[in-house]
Order: sequence, then structure tokens, then C-alpha cells
Amino acid sequence: MKKLLKYTGYTLLTFIALILLYLGCAWAFSHITVKCEKPQNPDVTIYILGNGVHTDVVMPVKTDYKDWSQSILYKNTRGNDTTLGYLAIGWALYPTYS
Repeated sequence: MKKLLKYTGYTLLTFIALILLYLGCAWAFSHITVKCEKPQNPDVTIYILGNGVHTDVVMPVKTDYKDWSQSILYKNTRGNDTTLGYLAIGWALYPTYS
């Protein structure tokens, strides 16, 4: 019986110590500051397109920061049209391929 109480006490103390360690790390890490430089032109407009069930993120294909036409080829898109200026990225339950 004494051994059971001893192991229960160690388990409880370990659990409490882990919670206190977590809270201490959360408090300490949240107070670390980082010097941040603002980008020259951070304005890139993106849109959210939704129909109640499905949501897409619509963004320009080419900006000063990223050229999505290099990563996502037009031949792999549903429209397959290189003149389009925006790209919609989302998830569909039943994908359709043309």
C-alpha cells in the first residue's frame, strides 16, 4: 500500500511539474521580442471565394514576391488558360478533371 501511494505521488508530482514547465515556457517564450523589418510593398490582395460548402483562396498568379505559374503549371489547372491573372486554390470533395 505504501508503494502504491509512493508511485501515485511521483506520478502526480511529475504531472504538476510538467504543467508548470509548460506554463513557464509559454510565459518566457511569449516575452521574447524579434526585430522585424517591414517589406517595401506588402500589399498583395487576395480573395476568399465560397459557396457555403467549399472555400477557395484566390490570389494573383504573379506578384513581386511569388510567381505561382512556375510552381503550378497552367496545363494542370481546370481552365488551362495562360491569360488568366488569378489562381484559386481550394479543396473539392469530388474533383472534376477536364
